[in-house]
Amino acid sequence: MPSFGLFARQRTIPLVAAAVIIADQITKAIAVANIPLHTRVAVIDGFFAFTHAHNRGMAFGLFNSVGGPWLRWILVGVALVAVMIIWSYARHETNRPGVLLAFGAILGGALGNLVDRLRFGYVEDFILAHWDTHEWPAFNVADAAITMGGIALFLTLAREQDEPEAPTPLTAETPGELGPDAGSTAAKDV
Repeated sequence: MPSFGLFARQRTIPLVAAAVIIADQITKAIAVANIPLHTRVAVIDGFFAFTHAHNRGMAFGLFNSVGGPWLRWILVGVALVAVMIIWSYARHETNRPGVLLAFGAILGGALGNLVDRLRFGYVEDFILAHWDTHEWPAFNVADAAITMGGIALFLTLAREQDEPEAPTPLTAETPGELGPDAGSTAAKDV
């Protein structure tokens, strides 16, 4: 598997995260400017629409109906801890491009929603997938990046689990693997 150099590894995650944050914030601003709150604009009738919703809960509307200003700060704290864990693990864990891109997407999505939560106390959602009257909760680019990054990370790691490890070549540097007399050229008396 090809590996990135140190410089490429250090910049991949922040560049992907920055791209996700920029795309997320621009698309949210366009939606807020053009779609009144709680309005639906059909894109593909019966399947896909744009909307404008405020999500005070977690991803895909979880805990959206739970009230209280404390929820905002709990979710900000959870997001900050998640960002620190992702960043810490990702910086030291890998040279694998797929894992780096996935971590960048997850990190960018978490930070994109964190920006909203800090600015407004809620997250702007505007993408609505539905089948007839059955709706998936509204989401945004940050939510999509987190979800796709998580799936990509899972698939990358699962695929690597399925690949057999390459055998370690036997060398003079690994005498313990060859036996206690490995590397010895002395003849033995029998």
